[in-house]
Amino acid sequence: MARDYQRHDRDYRLPQAAYMATLWVIRDYQRMKEEYASIGTISSPNCDGMPHAAGGRDANADDAIRAAAIAEKISAIEKSLQAVPADLRRGVWESIQYRSPYPQDADRTTYGRAKARFVRDVAKRLKIV
Repeated sequence: MARDYQRHDRDYRLPQAAYMATLWVIRDYQRMKEEYASIGTISSPNCDGMPHAAGGRDANADDAIRAAAIAEKISAIEKSLQAVPADLRRGVWESIQYRSPYPQDADRTTYGRAKARFVRDVAKRLKIV
């Protein structure tokens, strides 16, 4: 298994905890997409007319809050990925998602710089740094 290496370039270097947190948010992208799609449609709350009845929580509000948080993360990842040059995008994505080696079509330092910019951009958009 490849190590999660962070470049030493001071422009893109993050604190280790922020770097790892950002990587794991990016790796969680597919699950977040599935969860966002599975959040049910908003339905009317079950009320029995009693002021302090059991089930006083509004499940729709909880789902809406959760959906908004997930949508923010998904949007940050997708916008940052669009900033990566198109010919490097797949290699950077697979390097983070599957820890696979970079393709041989460009030098690994080129991919490393693009990956560092991508991770830094996601961290900034999610306000991790």
